[in-house]
Amino acid sequence: MTTMKRTTALLTAPVLAAVLAGAASSASSAATLRGAFGDTATHAAARPAMTLLHGLPTVLRPDVAYALDHRQFGAAQGRRLGGASPDGFPWPNFVYTCQPVLNDCTLWSPTFGVPPFTQGAPIAGLGTTKPVGMIVNTAGNMWIADEPTSRILHFKSANIGAPVAGLPPVLNDPGELPVDVDASLNGNLVAVANVSTTAGGNGSVSVYRNSSPNPNSILIVPTGHAIQGIGIMIDKPGNCFFSYQDLTLNAGNIVEFKACKGKSIPVPLLPPIGYAGGMAMDGGVHNLYYVDQAAKSIFKCTGESGPCFATAPWGTGFADPVYINFDPGWSHLWVSDAAMFAGNGALCYTTVGAAVAPTCFATLLNNGDPPVGVAPAPGSLY
Repeated sequence: MTTMKRTTALLTAPVLAAVLAGAASSASSAATLRGAFGDTATHAAARPAMTLLHGLPTVLRPDVAYALDHRQFGAAQGRRLGGASPDGFPWPNFVYTCQPVLNDCTLWSPTFGVPPFTQGAPIAGLGTTKPVGMIVNTAGNMWIADEPTSRILHFKSANIGAPVAGLPPVLNDPGELPVDVDASLNGNLVAVANVSTTAGGNGSVSVYRNSSPNPNSILIVPTGHAIQGIGIMIDKPGNCFFSYQDLTLNAGNIVEFKACKGKSIPVPLLPPIGYAGGMAMDGGVHNLYYVDQAAKSIFKCTGESGPCFATAPWGTGFADPVYINFDPGWSHLWVSDAAMFAGNGALCYTTVGAAVAPTCFATLLNNGDPPVGVAPAPGSLY
């Protein structure tokens, strides 16, 4: 990660830069992240210890607890067990986050069927060293980008105790440093955003097809500049959207690869992005949502090709939003905020169509590890 350490000073989003830079120790990294925005934010109250069932709080309502205990995660299972949750969130209504500094991924669940969402114990047995971006598809398969190992770990039903390995269990990303991952509905197409190469080269996209454990292709953006990959998203037709930071221009950008192949195509009418972040797409006319970490906001493009609303952010009130994902039915957009609550971080959501401030739940203070990856179970309907 020596290359990332050299480029950190050029970046405008200190939290993500600190995560990608790979500090010498977990403790010093956590302190750096907390100190990036000072102590001006409101500190969240420490949560009491909870009795856990399979690593999850026992305060879950009965239908969710039963489903978790029996590893039933599909949407059909959820409808059979009672459909929509009483709190208005689609079933199953738990959410995952990954925290790369102290190396854990956790599951958040609503208490007695209503918010707040409470962070559970770390998911055991993931075998990660710095989990960053993640995705969960409708079948309950989970992919986690583990940056320093150049691997993408694949699990199924990975939210109880020791996770169950998927097939293939590991996607190899040799020579690359992966930071975000997305997958198609059936998992036959997986795309990975690489922040850079292990030798210090530019960011890129690794594409895996038909359960191949190795990339079928590597997609690049021929800018002639030094670029750093940030986010990846696959839309319903199977096109890849790649967000990256142009270190030469100190600006973010988003491009599309049609069918996840060929040359990059800039998203038209895209306003200036201070520092790129994650992306998501809804199920209407496939509106594109993206994070500008420098603006601490989420923006929306009408349709896949814009126009984007440059002067009116769709979502505000964040400290440092990083990655985003929709829950089933695109009812809520979930956001990992790596700097809220004095740098301890938060899981947040916004309600689609409502111009209201986000609702955020604090990462446990004794964790001291801001979330970066976020994936509602079972993820969006793509």
